[in-house]
Amino acid sequence: MTEIDKSPQERVIVRRPDDRDVEALVRLCARSFRTSVRWQGARWHAARWWAQTIASSACESWLCDEGGSVAAACVLVIDEQGWASERKARCGPLVDYLTVLACRPNLILSEVMDRAAFLCSRFVCSRCLQPIERRAGRRGWLELIAVDPDRRGRGLARQLLAHCRCRCLALDREWIELLVARRNAPARALYESFGFSCVDLEAVRLKYSLRLDREAAPGG
Repeated sequence: MTEIDKSPQERVIVRRPDDRDVEALVRLCARSFRTSVRWQGARWHAARWWAQTIASSACESWLCDEGGSVAAACVLVIDEQGWASERKARCGPLVDYLTVLACRPNLILSEVMDRAAFLCSRFVCSRCLQPIERRAGRRGWLELIAVDPDRRGRGLARQLLAHCRCRCLALDREWIELLVARRNAPARALYESFGFSCVDLEAVRLKYSLRLDREAAPGG
């Protein structure tokens, strides 16, 4: 049975997506993430990612349905080991990834730089004197949150964050964590206003964490 969370906003509900929503979710992500190889590459590749994600038991996908159209969406990972084991099913073999890159050669440099920065930051962080505490198994991991550019500034992302917080509390999780690009100032401001704190630094991304408080669960 589909779970529905009626919002105070007119005609907006939060519900679980199904296969009929895949194309709308692909369009949403393509509009939301303009420099992402996954979302700016071949549509079939992005559609496979969403189809596998919707079917996965390792995560919960949620979307904001506004009058029958997809206005925003998120993916909350609740089983990180299971999510990692399903990566090949979501992303396909390496040849598919290379095909996607070939479709958008203008994104290749950005992808290479991001990968190099990520590997460099992991090398540095592995040698830190005070490494970040591992929280896998006690946290909900927010893999993705996207809002249609024409519908931003209306509280949809905040509504999804509040819903994910409630779901994590119901699952006895202690934190919600996510990664955000350093240059994404609006998203960082949103997370900080919601109560997230930056707990880890990478070259191009920041890790944000929210400690869950059962007494302060409603609202956000």
